Amino acid sequence: MLYSEDYQKQLQQVHKEHKLNGGWGGGVSTKVKWIIPKAKTYCDKRISSVLDYGCGSGKFKEECNKLFPEIEVSEYDPGILDKDSPPKPKDFVVCVDVLEHIEPNSLDEVLQHIRDLNIYGALLQPCLVKADTLLPDGRNAHLIVKSAYWWLSQFEKYFERRHIYYATQYHIAVFVENK
Repeated sequence: MLYSEDYQKQLQQVHKEHKLNGGWGGGVSTKVKWIIPKAKTYCDKRISSVLDYGCGSGKFKEECNKLFPEIEVSEYDPGILDKDSPPKPKDFVVCVDVLEHIEPNSLDEVLQHIRDLNIYGALLQPCLVKADTLLPDGRNAHLIVKSAYWWLSQFEKYFERRHIYYATQYHIAVFVENK
């Protein structure tokens, strides 16, 4: 199970509240300028379609359409109505500041889902620290707060690591390909 029904409802509620303040997912828009070129370098130069997995407010697609109009961007986010339909496989999956929001007992299924949805690879970038946001039930919005090393061990169950683009005290960004 990728997510529980109760958790999906909480995500939808939080996304509605954040929409009033510009929505979640705005930080990824500044990364588009390096994500696409690096994806073509580390994974495959033939990348022409991208799935933004956990797209939030859609800033990645908006910015990618400006900078790389030849790239077709699809969006998936179970916390947003109209973006919660099961996605189709794409050349590359971008998953930035999403994995830490996954229910811990669903992480393996989500990583397998990402593996099944990409043709040439993915960028996985979880946050490593607690969020400022709480869920309606009082839990921190970042349900999985673990070290970079822990995340790498999870990724290696499903993917071959191509390149660690950066690792800070807040995030790790890893380009991967399917095993």
